[in-house]
Amino acid sequence: KRAATFPTYTGQADSYEVGMLNLAKKEGAVLHDKLILDVGCGSGLYSIGLALEARRLTALDISPEMLSMLKAKADSWGLENIDYVQSDWLDFDRGDAYDLIFCSMNPVFRDLSGREKLLSFAPVKVVYIGFAAPMRSDVTSGLYEKYDLDPEGVVDVPDMKDWLKGLNLKFRSSIVSGLWRVSFSFADLRYNCINTLNNYGVRPELDWLNDYLAQLLDDGGRFIESTPYTVEMLVFQIPTEQKGITKKE
Repeated sequence: KRAATFPTYTGQADSYEVGMLNLAKKEGAVLHDKLILDVGCGSGLYSIGLALEARRLTALDISPEMLSMLKAKADSWGLENIDYVQSDWLDFDRGDAYDLIFCSMNPVFRDLSGREKLLSFAPVKVVYIGFAAPMRSDVTSGLYEKYDLDPEGVVDVPDMKDWLKGLNLKFRSSIVSGLWRVSFSFADLRYNCINTLNNYGVRPELDWLNDYLAQLLDDGGRFIESTPYTVEMLVFQIPTEQKGITKKE
């Protein structure tokens, strides 16, 4: 059920995902007629847009539910150039050469082993999107306050930058800030809240949670979650001579 609450590609010109893909192209990523690997593709926030331009896209994710959602979305767009691969990044061993690897907000790249695996695909262009500042939505802020939680939040871009600098790899950087507003049904938002609290070992009081969420109902009968965000895109080339080279942190 969790996969059903994830965002998917809309294709709207003013949408977050279209803006980020346009930014990637502005920063030197070529998508047209390329072989692209989307690591941790999820429900396809970027995959559809990538496939619309790519010669062929490999959509990689560990979750079969995510891949099923993506395939349904791709079918609705009439796309037939996507290969769906269920695998962990570290276990992925397709053996294909790619022109570009796309990876957005994927926790596997927070570990050195995840970053170093990129080197095995050299030569390749990489588009990496990570968190430049912690994120906390209006919904989760209320949950954390109620249960006296203080999560640190994720900021993973500095580690990627340090790794690239250690390998003497140049990169182009762009910081993007804004506000995500996502509409949910009551059941989906309630599920997300319970899952979030369970991750911190908290079993919520359901009557309180129901009352709390009722305050978020908009005039259209939907529940809106607003999240300020600051993300950073890094675009870099891994040359052939970097293949197989590792560097200790």
